[in-house]
Amino acid sequence: MKEQEVNANTALVNLSRHELVILGKALNEICHGVKIPGFSVRIGATREEALTLLRQIGKIIGDMDDLSPDRQRSQVIVQNLGRKRGKGRKRIE
Repeated sequence: MKEQEVNANTALVNLSRHELVILGKALNEICHGVKIPGFSVRIGATREEALTLLRQIGKIIGDMDDLSPDRQRSQVIVQNLGRKRGKGRKRIE
């Protein structure tokens, strides 16, 4: 993580994909994995706010994956294999 700008109410930071995955997994665990009595008091946000943040992080990770040259190459390979087999897949999930 690299701080870009910090003030009293916001922080602008750069996070690696790995760091985003860590945050996403931690949020997923507190939203879906463990029962937390007094969720809002202990976490400092409602469950819905945490779920919204989890979805936003997941979208960013997905966007990063879509930009990855390795992922793009693997999609082309699978598309070509699919055409040879007559399936014509367009996207891997």
